[in-house]
Amino acid sequence: MPTSITSFAFAAIRFPRRPVARLALVFGLALALLPSLAGCAPSANSDPVLAMRVGGAPVSLSAYQQILALFTASDALQTDASATAIGWQSPADRAIVSSAKAQTISFFVNTLTLKTQLDKQRLVVTEKDIDVAVAALNAQVANANAQLKQTPGNARLRQLVDAATPDAIRWLAEQQAYTTVFSQKGQLPVVKTRGILVKTQADADAIIKQLQDGADFATLAKTKSLDVQSGAAGGDLGTVYVGQFVAAFDTMVFGTQSASRYIVVPFQGSYGVFEILSRGQAPLSAVPDAQTQQQYLNAWIDNVLAPHVAVEQYVGK
Repeated sequence: MPTSITSFAFAAIRFPRRPVARLALVFGLALALLPSLAGCAPSANSDPVLAMRVGGAPVSLSAYQQILALFTASDALQTDASATAIGWQSPADRAIVSSAKAQTISFFVNTLTLKTQLDKQRLVVTEKDIDVAVAALNAQVANANAQLKQTPGNARLRQLVDAATPDAIRWLAEQQAYTTVFSQKGQLPVVKTRGILVKTQADADAIIKQLQDGADFATLAKTKSLDVQSGAAGGDLGTVYVGQFVAAFDTMVFGTQSASRYIVVPFQGSYGVFEILSRGQAPLSAVPDAQTQQQYLNAWIDNVLAPHVAVEQYVGK
């Protein structure tokens, strides 16, 4: 089980989530009646025209266009549910479309990256897993259609319902199944680490110098750390998952296996000096709640994996 960090000063050092559609969110928030959803990239076999490649995997133009339509309609409805259907008539509409394009690219990159990790860990997503997600999504679309009957003049809700095509639902269901299977059976990177929280870069540099000169980490943590609770334990933070701290921590610690024993990570208004004691993997299912599981999974993909994935983008630039 991961060490709880809610009681330390380190707990305040969380990174903000970017408002992009990946692994959850857009369709459900737009309707204000659906739970978080996610999406996936289909095979390009039926469409020889490609929109992009992610790590060599193709994304068809039809897949890109349908997911883009869904994201655009969702964002438009969230922006103003009473407005006319979105087009290119105003700067506000153009901004929504531009944002939806960025979300669509991120969506496919993150989804195919997750699929690669499922394959690497030999985790199988069955047709039954996908069928369960399809059924749930279809029920939600039916609910949205019922809402539309009550408000037939809501052009943006109609756009969203129209964008929920059978193919789009299938892609969403596949991604939901990917996420569910990984949450149940997948492994994420972890480290065992100790930390010392200090105010300035100069303070951090001084701590590093003392450690390199042979000072005892636990003693320094007890006397120097602004995080009183972990400091009293010699700086022990236990097992730390990717995504538990800021993005810079993920990049420096999990982005390379050759990271130094001691690292300095800038936070908002402070600095953390960390000693990496060991590296390993731990089950995502050991994380106690679904929201935190999603945070850790998103951080792993965003901060560690996706930056190293080769993306060839042919549309949406």
